[in-house]
Amino acid sequence: MPNSTCRLSVIIPTFNRLQKLKNALRSLQRQTRPLESFEIIVVDDGSTDETLEWLTRAVDKIPNLRVLTQEHAGPAVARNLAASFAQGDVLLFIGDDITASEHLVEAHLRVFERMGHNLAIQGGFQLAASVERTRFVRYLADKSAAQFQLNDARPGGALPLGVFYTGNCSVPKKLLQESGGFPTDVVYYDDTYIGWKLQKMGVLIIYEPRAEAFHNHTQTLGEFLIRQKQAGKDAAVLSSRHPELRKLLRVDQTVLFEGAVSDIVKKLAKRVLFNRLTVPILKWTVKSRFVPFSLACFIFSGLIGYEHRIAAKKVQS
Repeated sequence: MPNSTCRLSVIIPTFNRLQKLKNALRSLQRQTRPLESFEIIVVDDGSTDETLEWLTRAVDKIPNLRVLTQEHAGPAVARNLAASFAQGDVLLFIGDDITASEHLVEAHLRVFERMGHNLAIQGGFQLAASVERTRFVRYLADKSAAQFQLNDARPGGALPLGVFYTGNCSVPKKLLQESGGFPTDVVYYDDTYIGWKLQKMGVLIIYEPRAEAFHNHTQTLGEFLIRQKQAGKDAAVLSSRHPELRKLLRVDQTVLFEGAVSDIVKKLAKRVLFNRLTVPILKWTVKSRFVPFSLACFIFSGLIGYEHRIAAKKVQS
């Protein structure tokens, strides 16, 4: 039976991003749902700035705020810690660089109230107005599946395997516990892994764009490629335990002669175009304003795939 009175816990891991965290918390104080209907749990992941001091004072001003602390161990550990203390039937995970729309909590809860608790929800993302729309940012937001695979998602529809992003997603606490929680030995793909586990359990992940969040995070190509190196390593770690994740996490790209003939041809073409000799040139080339946006997007995609593949291969070897 749908639960019309379910309580929700908003969980936010944070590390050294106090100003963005303040914005996130301010947005959560402007929700259309009463503050007493949900709690906010912030986990300070060993910040070395003034985050913990500010949070200690904030609990006296924000009535539904709870603060937990841990030594720096990463967001997955922080999410598991918060989930173990959460009082809500539903856990809503957002990032500390997220500004919530005023109906974010309302939109998540309405789906559970209408459809029951054997599902999870992926909310929508928009770029925050403060983020400069460089060519690379436009590529990530509009053209790429490297960050969010939601451009083709159907509102109210079930999402493909493993599409689940902790920047704005919710799941009943009971289902997260049954899944075993977030893997704590990786930095990236911990949410993809949880989405995969939930779907293996028969849980639908529903896309609800009305649960809208604004992502306040500027990324350069260089920063994202560093991220991809870690992501490639993490993909190899998870795939070593669960070989069925190899395609989902793109670890199968490390093996050339595997898959259909068309897959092998694509892999071969990528290796000819993007290798240790061409990559430095392509990084320099894509900075030019004279390179058309469509060509820049192709190069961005190839560079991201290259860093991911090489990092995964190193872990496997």
